[in-house]
Amino acid sequence: MSRYTVKQADGSYTVADTAEAIEQLGRVEDLCELLAQEQVQVAGQLEKMRYENKTHSVKFKELIVKKLNTSNILTLFKVHGIYDAEA
Repeated sequence: MSRYTVKQADGSYTVADTAEAIEQLGRVEDLCELLAQEQVQVAGQLEKMRYENKTHSVKFKELIVKKLNTSNILTLFKVHGIYDAEA
């Protein structure tokens, strides 16, 4: 991954190319929004499948795995201060 920031000794960051850093930040924000939307979408699909009593299907299990993976990624982003679900 190409870094657009340099971490300083005091923990702060500096930017060499502001335009490129803004572009990368925008892509990260887009990714966070996409993952959050996927969580909502998958939850809806799972709820529908539960209502239809399809909880033993392969599709249901695949959706559970997708929801857990997405949740883990969002949790990593939250822990590192990249994503805030309430914002």
